[in-house]
Amino acid sequence: MKIYLVGGAIRDKLLDIQIKDRDWVVVGATPETLLNLKFKKVGKDFPVFLHPYSKEEYSLARIDRKCGYGHTGFKTYFSEKITLEEDLIRRDLTINAIAQDKHGSYIDFFNGLKDLKNRVLRHISPAFCEDPLRIFRVARFSATLNHLGFYIAKETMQLMIDMVKNGELMYLTQDRIWKETEKALNTRNPHVYFQILYHCNALSIAFPEINMACQYNLKRVYRYYKIFNFKSNVFLEIARISNLNQEIDIRFSYLCNIICQVKRCYFDNCSFEFYDLISKKLIEMLCKRLCVPAYIKSLSIIFSAWFKFLSVIHLQSSENIIMFFNKVDAWRKPYRINKLSVLIDLYMFSFMNIEVKNICQGDFLKNTFNVSNKISTKSILCSGFSGIEIRNELVRLRVIAINIFRKNF
Repeated sequence: MKIYLVGGAIRDKLLDIQIKDRDWVVVGATPETLLNLKFKKVGKDFPVFLHPYSKEEYSLARIDRKCGYGHTGFKTYFSEKITLEEDLIRRDLTINAIAQDKHGSYIDFFNGLKDLKNRVLRHISPAFCEDPLRIFRVARFSATLNHLGFYIAKETMQLMIDMVKNGELMYLTQDRIWKETEKALNTRNPHVYFQILYHCNALSIAFPEINMACQYNLKRVYRYYKIFNFKSNVFLEIARISNLNQEIDIRFSYLCNIICQVKRCYFDNCSFEFYDLISKKLIEMLCKRLCVPAYIKSLSIIFSAWFKFLSVIHLQSSENIIMFFNKVDAWRKPYRINKLSVLIDLYMFSFMNIEVKNICQGDFLKNTFNVSNKISTKSILCSGFSGIEIRNELVRLRVIAINIFRKNF
């Protein structure tokens, strides 16, 4: 039995990146061998075991055979006779197929070390096209390693284009797409992820809303702001927001609102001062389709639906501001106000590229919430109010508090 360290741990070590986890491949062993050594088996279909002390994953050398569609259409074979090379050739990229033995020597069957040095993302074999999820993995690796100068090999990009053309993406589950997207949104350059998907034509299938924003004639949509190339601006704004904020819910909500800007161009004659139901439904469908976590979904919907209200919140009446706090459940979830204040300021001062002297919507939003949130229901109860009178008095006092604040703002 021989054990090798493989995959991302070696790649990250050679790139001087912090190693998140380590994976091992065991050659010349059976499940019984590892079970006798107190390893714990995890999963039913794959020969993966947890080390009894380190809890790191140890996988028996295996071979995957294509037997269906999508990323799940594989049959796994494993035995003590499968070699290390046979196991590594099933991986996606050469830089992820480097192994290291117990003596520290590297085993590199597919020139992964050379590709690491030359900063190239290259597929290992034609078997790459059997798993459509690899399109998103390569796009995500491009985003992760973009700051180090990595680029996709021409032949690999062509293979990705061909995979999209052949309809392989139709068999991918949306939750797997979201998992790769979520990882990409946590990188330094998430815009690269969407750029790669756009260039291999996968964006129109996985994210038709974003693709529509890239394709639309921005001269019509943003005629007031003199922006003429929406394709580059979508990616530019994702890059810009990512440099200013690292929180995934902020990044995704910002992206959703960019999408809604295009949709709104069809409804120029409609009034959205209070609530944009069209944007709400658009983002709701997008998040449901992609299985976006609830905390990201709720913030994205609130920001896009209430965007026009928030963009001029300093001009809204105090009564309407209190109404807004009620609608977004701010009293029970005050963190939403902090998130929205960040988003509206990022949008106004980044995307709109305007400067409003003495007015900062984000600060105004937070301050009006803080002063109104200080009003206690306890004092109202002590004054003898009951039933619906309590709510009415609470609203009245909160409006007064905001009006007092506004005089000094």
